[in-house]
Amino acid sequence: MSEIFVSTNFYVNWCYNKKGGVSVILCRIERQGSSISVNTLGEKSERIVTVAAFKRILQNEMCLCQNAILTKDNKLRIVKNRFETIDLQKFVNFKNYGGKTSNKYGITYNNVDYMVKPAKSGGDFSVISEYVASHFINSFNSKQFSAHETLLFLDKKQGLVVACKDFTKKGIKLHSYGETGQSSEDTDMTTKIYSYADICYSILKHTKLNSDTVKSNMLQHFWFMFCLDAVLGNRDRNPGNWGYLVRNKGNYFAAPMYDNAGSLFSDVNRKITEYTRESRRKFILERSYFYPASVLETGNQAQHRRTNYFDYIAANGLQIKELSNALNYFNSFDVATIKRQITDIIISSEYIPYKLGYFYIDVVCMRYLMLISGTKMYRQNMSWEEIQSILWEKYIRI
Repeated sequence: MSEIFVSTNFYVNWCYNKKGGVSVILCRIERQGSSISVNTLGEKSERIVTVAAFKRILQNEMCLCQNAILTKDNKLRIVKNRFETIDLQKFVNFKNYGGKTSNKYGITYNNVDYMVKPAKSGGDFSVISEYVASHFINSFNSKQFSAHETLLFLDKKQGLVVACKDFTKKGIKLHSYGETGQSSEDTDMTTKIYSYADICYSILKHTKLNSDTVKSNMLQHFWFMFCLDAVLGNRDRNPGNWGYLVRNKGNYFAAPMYDNAGSLFSDVNRKITEYTRESRRKFILERSYFYPASVLETGNQAQHRRTNYFDYIAANGLQIKELSNALNYFNSFDVATIKRQITDIIISSEYIPYKLGYFYIDVVCMRYLMLISGTKMYRQNMSWEEIQSILWEKYIRI
């Protein structure tokens, strides 16, 4: 059975039954100070509903979460007495991530090395953003791009943390994009702005990318990453947050997409109470075009600015070959498929509040429609406001 809260006083146990419906057992939550006790209301409280009816239960704005609570100040709190916690300190290894001042640390779990990232202070959702964004990237099962693998753990001391599989190993090291410039080839990042043109120039001129095929693959990987960042609303793809894997012999190839915590509006906890049935459309449309901006810039060293993802794609999607290739690839997936991909990720985790999960589904699907359809419509002289209105009506009918 799985459990979800349907109000501040009740939650339901539920499971799919053999007839294709959903068995629901209502339980009462009793609060005494900071402790919570859960009592079933007896077998008579069980009722059978259709899957469609159950989905309507989940869509109730009072249905907060499966195994976590959004507190009054919109912070995430795991109901620890309903889960098995783990003491990750028992699995700590000697790998160092991010230097002495970093709160990241290494563990070896089931004979696999991971980097653990605790939640940031302030109660944001960066831990969940890292997990969901990485799983979404990998849900395409593409041979041309991937993200690092991630797990969520409920640590006894640190609460909810994300563990990122270490994709380096003996003989293979990570070099971020910001670390690989060569001044002799005019690819030193200190002499350039962080712009699309400078990134493409640096990749094509880099002597350590030792063949035209490697350079072409790396350039294509960059534009796949850019499109996925557009869909996920990544506001922090800085030069240290992507790059290359390097073998001992000096061969470079694209690293999995890592450091995805800047995706999916990780600070949305400050505003999530505004995401209700009545304000859903406005809340999502604001976040499907207007912000966040890409950290990549246009211009020159004297004058440059960050760019809107979809403005840039609309203006350059036909001119840049590798960007056009990426758009054609993503255009092969309809939004119903995308909705299934992101929904499967949400419901497979015990730690994602349902309200937050619905927000993720809405914003990813709308931004995906903006990527594959909205940018084309904009080139036909339609306004972004008109485009968003049309795409929203298309999305809610799925």
